[in-house]
Amino acid sequence: MTAAPNETSPGQRSALADRVSRVVTSFNAFLTLIALGHGIYTMSQATADDLIVNAWRTFGFLIFFSLWVLVTVWPRQTPGAWELIFVHKVAITAFALTLGNAPGARETALVDGWLVLSGVLAYVLCRGWSAWRPLSRKQADAGALVGSHA
Repeated sequence: MTAAPNETSPGQRSALADRVSRVVTSFNAFLTLIALGHGIYTMSQATADDLIVNAWRTFGFLIFFSLWVLVTVWPRQTPGAWELIFVHKVAITAFALTLGNAPGARETALVDGWLVLSGVLAYVLCRGWSAWRPLSRKQADAGALVGSHA
């Protein structure tokens, strides 16, 4: 007997897709953790002129690590987290691609391009867009309440 899909249980039919999605997002979190470690090292070696830029970048890795963990643990309960990841990763990938042979551009395009492609795959597999449904239902319920009191 298979469970009927709902918001809290993806159902038997998509359990494998959900698992694959979580493996992909876990891997992306791991990659970001490596970048965080490298950022900490780079920050410790930075000159006074570069310290704030390196700190900003390193703390950004911490935020992205946290976002990947959120969408791994709660892929359908964190409205906006997926979309924030995609906005940044698409923008930085596109920017890196326009820089051509600038130092770090190729590596950034490859890593962030991977994060875009794998993130979209995970988003589709776990139906990440459904995180917005509880919000839209609450707004509809609130609208019905306001309408009934008018």
